Amino acid sequence: NFNSSRLLPRRLLALDALEQEDDFDVVIMDIMMPVMNGFEAMLEIRCMERYREIPIVALTAMSSPENEENCIASGANAYMTKPVDLDELAVQIKDLLEPPSDLVESA
Repeated sequence: NFNSSRLLPRRLLALDALEQEDDFDVVIMDIMMPVMNGFEAMLEIRCMERYREIPIVALTAMSSPENEENCIASGANAYMTKPVDLDELAVQIKDLLEPPSDLVESA
């Protein structure tokens, strides 16, 4: 159950929003966009102190092991190809936002 979301169609808008606000729980990053691609944007996000650990799901139309490796190397926690299955995306986000079960049990 996701309470709110915001679509920021350009990387620079997204980076500005992240710098000005702190109420984001996850980033869903489209890799192939104009101005600044998703790889560059994820690297920028990982340089922001408060967002170094924010979960990032990378979305791309290019399905290849090399592209997946580039996404992970650029800061993504998860990788999905388009067209996106929204149920699968919801599962990915839920998994990224929930602490691992072994941490919950030991708390």
